[in-house]
Amino acid sequence: MNPTLLRPVLAALLFALSAGPVRAADPAGTPAPISATDTTALLERVGTEVVVEGDVIRTSESKSGINFLNFQQAMRSGFVVVTFAKDLQNFPDGKPKDRYLRKRVRITGTVEKYKDQPQIVLKAPGQIQVLGPLPEPSPTPATPAPQ
Repeated sequence: MNPTLLRPVLAALLFALSAGPVRAADPAGTPAPISATDTTALLERVGTEVVVEGDVIRTSESKSGINFLNFQQAMRSGFVVVTFAKDLQNFPDGKPKDRYLRKRVRITGTVEKYKDQPQIVLKAPGQIQVLGPLPEPSPTPATPAPQ
């Protein structure tokens, strides 16, 4: 092979190798999940489609039929998944508030901001995947009465 032609090929190869390891793209094309408790990261992605993973530790339903999935003890803080009453017909296996309570889930959707908190509107079952049940909470030992 002509050494004049070999020189640019070797230079390109050395340049490519010096760039360091390249992380392979996820075959499904999905971004790395964000923790449901990472409110800051979620607020930074308002308007962006993301994948969120977390433990549904509390659920509720408003008088108008809106279902809420909460990932923190405080109901009015942190990330929330919301299903509006008009979309409940898309969930033939049960309301999200009943189906996903005490489950580890992965949700895909666009982050919205409502009252300074991040949320994703859950419109269809294809947006949410159950990763597994949460362990049962261990019983709190009884405290002896003062004597």
